[in-house]
This record gives sequence, C-alpha cells and structure tokens, in this order.
Amino acid sequence: MTTTIDAPSQETAGAVWDLQNPGMHIGTQRFATFDEDLEFLARHGVQNMALNTMPLDREIGWDVEWLANQKERCARHGVELEMVALPNKLNENGNAIPNYMRGDWIKGEKEIELVGKMVRAASEAGIPAIKYFLCEMENQRTERAPLGGGGSRYSTWDLEQADADTPRYDEPVT
Repeated sequence: MTTTIDAPSQETAGAVWDLQNPGMHIGTQRFATFDEDLEFLARHGVQNMALNTMPLDREIGWDVEWLANQKERCARHGVELEMVALPNKLNENGNAIPNYMRGDWIKGEKEIELVGKMVRAASEAGIPAIKYFLCEMENQRTERAPLGGGGSRYSTWDLEQADADTPRYDEPVT
C-alpha cells in the first residue's frame, strides 16, 4: 500500500485509518475480567483486551448475555473487550486437536457448527473479533533467557535446547 501526505484517511475492511496520524493501542490477552485484573490494566494504560476463557455450552456455544456482561464490566474500568478466543479444545472429547483437523468430517462438522454459534454470540454481544489457536502442536518454546528491559521475559526458541523426543499427544499427528 502506498500512501501520500495528501491522503488524510483510507477505508480498509470497513475501518477508517488516519494516514496522517497512524495509531496503535496496547492490548493484552493474559488477563480475566475480574475487577482486580481490570483495575491493574487500567492503572497501566492498557485499554484493550482479549478474553481467552469463557464458559462453553456444547449445544449453544457461548451465552450472549454473559459475553455482553463481560464487555460492560470491562468498559466500567475503561478497557474495551475487543476480542475473544475460541476454545483451544474444541474436540468433543476435550482433545486439543479438533476433529476437522484430524479428518473426521462428521464430528468436525459439529465443531464447525459450534464455532458458527460462538461467532454469532460474539457479534450479538458487540465483540468485533475472535482469535483462534489453530495449531497441531503447541507453540514450541525454550528457556526464556536473557531477560529483556525492565526484567521482561520474551518468548524464545533455541533449537539446541529443544525437546524433540517427548511426545506431544497420545495419538500422533501425521
């Protein structure tokens, strides 16, 4: 995308971006909607968050009223609940890998239908985005060293320290 100084804004996917004053916001995906967490976020200038864990009913998906209440609870602390995460264990047996990724299309269709219900619930609750961990294996990490500025920890990967021998799942993924 090419921009010029003469272009004050541009519409992309329904959002209007101010090209003269591009902005970025700080968000998190590591907190819940407890008052203590939301107070902490507000105190540290975090105004946007993703919520990773919601109660799930396998028949209806997420409860719209519950999601809307979480969004309102966040707003009372000046934090926007702008994203929710689909469960990382969509498989009806509680396995991490959904059936549709394992090639079981009959059970996979039920999972996809459930995801559709959750997408609609998030929309009805006014939550504009959903994230999903679509990975056959967890993200591989090794020891978090060295520490970064202010003692922060970074996500790290060092092939020489990696454990390639420990099975990740009871049933191998081909």
